[in-house]
Amino acid sequence: MRVMAKLMGILVLTTLVASGCGGSGSDAITGTNPVPDATKLTIEGLITDDPIVNARVMFNVGGQEFTGAVPTGSQGEFSVEIESQSADALVVGNAFDEAHGVYLSAVLGTFSGYRDQARNSVVNSVKITNITTAQQVLAERLALDGQIGSYDEFTQLLPQIDATELLELSALIKTVVEGINGSVLPSGFGNTLDLARAIADGSSTFAADLALQSPGTLEFALNKLLTDGHATVDFTATNAAGVYASVSDHYVYAIFDNGSALVEYFDDNAMVSTPSWNITEDGKLRINFFGFDRDSDSLTLLGSAENSLHIVTDLAGLSSASVDRIASTVTKYEFAAGFDVADIVGTFADPHLSQNNLVFQAGGAGYSVNRNDANTEAPFTWSVATDGRLNIDYTNSFKSEEIVAIQSGDQSRVLSIARFDGQFPTLSVADWGSR
Repeated sequence: MRVMAKLMGILVLTTLVASGCGGSGSDAITGTNPVPDATKLTIEGLITDDPIVNARVMFNVGGQEFTGAVPTGSQGEFSVEIESQSADALVVGNAFDEAHGVYLSAVLGTFSGYRDQARNSVVNSVKITNITTAQQVLAERLALDGQIGSYDEFTQLLPQIDATELLELSALIKTVVEGINGSVLPSGFGNTLDLARAIADGSSTFAADLALQSPGTLEFALNKLLTDGHATVDFTATNAAGVYASVSDHYVYAIFDNGSALVEYFDDNAMVSTPSWNITEDGKLRINFFGFDRDSDSLTLLGSAENSLHIVTDLAGLSSASVDRIASTVTKYEFAAGFDVADIVGTFADPHLSQNNLVFQAGGAGYSVNRNDANTEAPFTWSVATDGRLNIDYTNSFKSEEIVAIQSGDQSRVLSIARFDGQFPTLSVADWGSR
């Protein structure tokens, strides 16, 4: 069960946590007075690893470049006015500190996305960081032509980025930017963006050289990256709730508005209890366990776009000592409106057991049946709770199932919470529709 514990430690679940315009780690504030027809916006924010001072900031908007009137200030702060006639114009932020060879970049969103979130035509709290730089570089590597042509393309590439590689590349950039343990930009590279691209495509041996010549430097940079708060994105109490599903593994985590959470059963010795969650002072999402084989999971958000997230989870043992650290690429779903009794009667694919159909009959009766074996009928009763959850209780077994509606663009999806003998649930995310 230790393997399952590690899998479940990675919170399964984008962008709702990074409250930007769907940007990779941007933190824009949603305005109360968006101007739909505005063609000019002012973008304000920070260039940071540690704050990057005296950097030139340039925004590329649909092929047009706009440069800040003054270099970044003592905290890395910047202000750039941009404009576009195209709602879908891709917004990419760049910052170059030529004196130190520091070049950071970020794919941030679309012009209309920023326009919709502007307040008095100003979008603030936008970050361009080592993490957004690494995210862009890895997305470029995945693109067929090596370039990000649109924000839609970027959001399609993002779930394919390995979160562990993203974390390491971000930390390698950090070692050079901050000169950690004497690290410098290797000869032959003009800036950190060039170096990051060379590391990503395998033409640079910087990572191997660093491990050989300065053992422990990368691990130090990793820890600093996750704790200094400069480049990571804060979770907030208002946007943490949702259903999180891993991209590469099969696990699901659910966080509810009432402060409770559900995690798939992973501990043979666990007591029957419901985990809770809270947001720490440093912007991490902490999942608190009781009666499990560990104390808590502490999650750090690296960045996101649309509903794709890159997250790092630190697992703490019962003594609060660190047990493991895992990076994961996840998808986040918001909760949708609940079920209506009038819409339930019919046949649906079982979201928990994909080979089965659920046949709902009027009056609260029904049965489950294997699509390949009609003799496997299992009767159940069903009801819709006041909170809109669909509850299913199997008549001749100790199995029960709750089905919670979640949002996934134009698709109808659900979270299945299946329990056996009242124990911890098996969670799954699946499409929902009549058959």
